[in-house]
Amino acid sequence: MASLPHEIKRLIFDSADIHTIKALRLVSSSWASIGLEVLLLPTFVIKSPAVDFQRLVDIGNHYNTAQQAAKTINTLEFRDNEYDPTYLRHVLCSRHVQVSDYERVDFVPSQSEQASLDEIDAVIELRKLENKVLSHGYLRQAFGTVPRLHTIKFTSPNPFQQHLLRKVWDEYNLTAYRTIRRGPGYLKLSHIFSVINGIRGLNVEHFTHELCTPTSLQFDIRRRESAWLHGLRIVNLTINNVRGPRDWAINPSISLSDLFITNLNLEELSLKFESLERIPLDFLPTDKQGCLKTLSLATVAIEPTSFLSFLSFNSSSLKRLSIANSEMADQQFTWQGFLEQIRAADLKLEKFQLSGMIRSETEVWLQWPIYDADWKPFESGTFVGKRTKVEVSSERTQQIEDFLLGKGNWPGEYTPDLALPMIT
Repeated sequence: MASLPHEIKRLIFDSADIHTIKALRLVSSSWASIGLEVLLLPTFVIKSPAVDFQRLVDIGNHYNTAQQAAKTINTLEFRDNEYDPTYLRHVLCSRHVQVSDYERVDFVPSQSEQASLDEIDAVIELRKLENKVLSHGYLRQAFGTVPRLHTIKFTSPNPFQQHLLRKVWDEYNLTAYRTIRRGPGYLKLSHIFSVINGIRGLNVEHFTHELCTPTSLQFDIRRRESAWLHGLRIVNLTINNVRGPRDWAINPSISLSDLFITNLNLEELSLKFESLERIPLDFLPTDKQGCLKTLSLATVAIEPTSFLSFLSFNSSSLKRLSIANSEMADQQFTWQGFLEQIRAADLKLEKFQLSGMIRSETEVWLQWPIYDADWKPFESGTFVGKRTKVEVSSERTQQIEDFLLGKGNWPGEYTPDLALPMIT
């Protein structure tokens, strides 16, 4: 087997499971090196900072693995674990609490429920390991293993395997985040970025966070600690637990405005606020030249004059603009009048989308999207929910795009399609 060509060995590894890969790496040095290529992927996933940063340190302590990691890993994906697993366990157990003649019936788990309990109990035990304080020097050693790092992602997928536990997560995850009690192992964004800033040659260009809060965005940006921001080209943020403009303006010096004041080199920006109120865009610079190519905003309040000023300073570069679930902050404006001004500004837009619940003083529209998050057109007028694919009408959204791009007239009076099915 040792004389097989490299390509054949790689095909064998590509079709093997993890246990077979580990066994094949014991055959010879050539098999071991090929197996290492498979074990180390471009994206290194961190589910538990205490456990997985130690893995990075261990990789960096061995010559062969350190070399492979240095040329392979370019993305760190932090799987969000800032929820309370004990709370989710309590919800799982209380699903079958019954009351009969004011007496509680004891919970006796079925086989599938016991499997779910075993999985959540394993998570609770793992959390006990996360009480380790991750020092600045320790993190520097871990990040030093990935000198080609250019992307940092904080994602929040459903972390469980068992069906019942996944269902509980989908229904109660936001409450589980609100009940968290952070221990010493909690990793602040400012701590991570301070480490990145101190490593010479490390250039992070892409930053994504799917579950951040106004508090977690307090980067503590100072002149000597903000060099990493200048390298950012793509920023995607979903900001949760925003109660409204007052909550967002607790401390303007640590709001999103710092990100733009420090870095005007952003090429792609996506901001989505999970809030009952629309968030004002007062953090966007209206007097500085930018180079944005793509801008996506959701759940915001548009102030036409300042927003048009921001667009004008990015007019030479902006190609794609998306506004979703938003309202007109100025009662003097309608959406038609606002979009007419954008059209007259002669931007270089190639794609435009106005979708979701759109409101002004005199208008309320429900617009179905024509593009997905990657700006790819939805096929055959379908919109895919979590469990279903349904036919929807996005004709008006398309007509508004045509109007703004100078390819058509303003669509007729809005008439909601009440027959549209509910998307789950």
